Amino acid sequence: METTDLLLLYKTEYGERGEILHTYSAEYGFQVLRSYELNTRTLPMARGEVHVLALVTASYELPRPPYPMGILRSIERLYSHHKIQSDLIRKSISLFMCEILEYTLRRTTGEAAMLQFIKNSLHVLNEAPSAELTYFIHRFLLMLSVRLGFCPQGEYSITTPVFNLQTGCFQSAPMLYTELILSDKYAAVLSALLKDEKIGRETLDRNERNLLLAAQIRYLEIHTELKLTIKSLPILQQILHS
Repeated sequence: METTDLLLLYKTEYGERGEILHTYSAEYGFQVLRSYELNTRTLPMARGEVHVLALVTASYELPRPPYPMGILRSIERLYSHHKIQSDLIRKSISLFMCEILEYTLRRTTGEAAMLQFIKNSLHVLNEAPSAELTYFIHRFLLMLSVRLGFCPQGEYSITTPVFNLQTGCFQSAPMLYTELILSDKYAAVLSALLKDEKIGRETLDRNERNLLLAAQIRYLEIHTELKLTIKSLPILQQILHS
């Protein structure tokens, strides 16, 4: 029996009272667990409150070959993020995060730094004033790329004012632009995000922020070699960037 912090990425019903859960932990990485009548007696909450992208401390049994799933025995603690669940914008952002993490964490090993990054991101999403969430998801995607080993190379400057999604480098302006080249305006914002600098909401308009978000998803696709079909993206673009 193991007891660790778990990030819950996905859940679906299993039988009449059980669930299948996709989880991530610093110790074991991505794991699929099944539960029956989940023991939450130590928690003042209903079973349904253990939502996707929840952080919990849980006791579980690891998968034992040839069985692909472990068994979740009990949840000892739920880390509360009430604003994320009650606020439409924050919840929409969290659903997008969950989809991205479901794709990317499947192929990673457990890592304490990755789980801590996600914990910190959820804390900021829960606590930051709404006015400061405009570029939150852009910053999250960029820092996730860095954690996955795809940190942009070089620096934005007068001589290297564009960013190449394919090479992952800031570079000199090309004679011919393609969809894989982010122009000066977007490269400047990407550089500011890397340096954790404050970015004014008016720096990019709504359409430009959506284009940058799409470019960042493409960057992850190129370097992870994954096809990222994010169902929550249209909703996020409409709600966050209205």
